[in-house]
Amino acid sequence: MAEHGLAQGIHDMALSCGFENCGIIPVAELAGYEERLAERTTRVPQSAAFYQKAVGAFLRIRESYPWARSALVCTVWLGKYRYPKALRGRYAKSFFLSPEGVPDCQAHQNTLRFEAW
Repeated sequence: MAEHGLAQGIHDMALSCGFENCGIIPVAELAGYEERLAERTTRVPQSAAFYQKAVGAFLRIRESYPWARSALVCTVWLGKYRYPKALRGRYAKSFFLSPEGVPDCQAHQNTLRFEAW
């Protein structure tokens, strides 16, 4: 499959699995992620353990996958949800409300289907 055809196929499959959108970026674009995570955990030290567990692997993409040239960025819309005031400014909505935390929900099953594809 041509590179553009592969990218379109990935995008189409992501949408069919319930993602709002999907893009492909060079792995090098993730370089600033570690700095942003450090800023976040400096501002909210209580979140450090949570973020390290939830997203720590993203900090080691090059070490884990030295052959990788690109990364997928898939998004879901969480704007319709509200979360407790006590957690505002402490956790990102996407992690707190992510369907990934509920293995039996359809969104999680769709994510597994996308990964298997």
